Amino acid sequence: MTGLVRELVEFPNGAPDDQVDSISQALKYLSQKIPTPREVDRQAARVARRRPLWIGGR
Repeated sequence: MTGLVRELVEFPNGAPDDQVDSISQALKYLSQKIPTPREVDRQAARVARRRPLWIGGR
């Protein structure tokens, strides 16, 4: 078993857990920066509702 896998399996009771801490912080950061599929769909719907002025948009 590799060191990382061992840390993941033994978390939170194992020691040391530096790699697990780094992974969890990276996942938290990315989850705040990357939009969810629902957010992407909402943004696409907003853009699709906008019509250019030459087609009679506002």
